[in-house]
Amino acid sequence: MQKRTYAENLVAKLDEVNTVIADKGYDSEPFRCFVRQKGGRTVIAKRNYGKDIDKSSMDTYELAKEEMK
Repeated sequence: MQKRTYAENLVAKLDEVNTVIADKGYDSEPFRCFVRQKGGRTVIAKRNYGKDIDKSSMDTYELAKEEMK
């Protein structure tokens, strides 16, 4: 079973979902969508697949921008 499936099962059991923080092993758009559908936000590092990534593409960047508003 994939990490995402375990994570979705855990999130589904929560009464309230605010922010889900996870390492890059959970980096998938379907999981992010699942959390958003439950009313939460994600803070998940992006997988870099051996390349430099744009730090602004990380969930933490978007979360910080929202909190500064």
